[in-house]
Amino acid sequence: MGYTHYWTFDRSKMTQDDLKIAFKKAVDEIVNLKNNLPKKIVIKGGQGDDEPIFNEKEIWFNGNSESDEDHETFGITLEQPEPRYQGENVNFGFCKTARKPYDLLVCASLIALNKNMPEAFTYSSDGGEEDWKKPKAFYQQFCESTIEDESWYVWREHKTVEGEETPRLLVPWADPDLYEYPMDWQFKTIAEAEAAKSEFAPDEDWYLVLETSKIVKRYKSLDKQKSS
Repeated sequence: MGYTHYWTFDRSKMTQDDLKIAFKKAVDEIVNLKNNLPKKIVIKGGQGDDEPIFNEKEIWFNGNSESDEDHETFGITLEQPEPRYQGENVNFGFCKTARKPYDLLVCASLIALNKNMPEAFTYSSDGGEEDWKKPKAFYQQFCESTIEDESWYVWREHKTVEGEETPRLLVPWADPDLYEYPMDWQFKTIAEAEAAKSEFAPDEDWYLVLETSKIVKRYKSLDKQKSS
């Protein structure tokens, strides 16, 4: 079949809201990767000409057909595609790149999609460890240092606690005068946060709060600094 990468994208593993957010984050990373490719690697649309597509609903690109650097189209959509024939597994996809230059962005894109949607998106490849060293290093250089860790909280509306002059957001608890631990109400997905809200206080007004922790710099350990 030739040098090929394979993936499974089971969109049912995530809620629609979480899927949209994660897909958009993956696309943002892929655009960043494309913009930092070596100048000799030219990315075109799916047919090897025109402009590639990177948006919140679709990824569609190829190599440059003018210099014979295109091969199979790399295309993934947010929405599940319709089956083209009876019994087709629409969650499964593949792209044969023949190791042409655009393969670097294909591999890095697979990494980005898996990193942002690990429960829904998995991949495999004909390539071995050596083949994947460069794509992994490329992704790490331009994406991993900017990954944001997200947490979702559900909070009561502003309420004034005894002894305080201004209202503040309170976590769900029967007694608004009690101080509570925010980590007790931290969730990794919107769906989990909303489920907690529905369970503990379905008739009250709430805030859904997104908190992000962004890595801005890595520091080597003292041992690594001495050895480098």
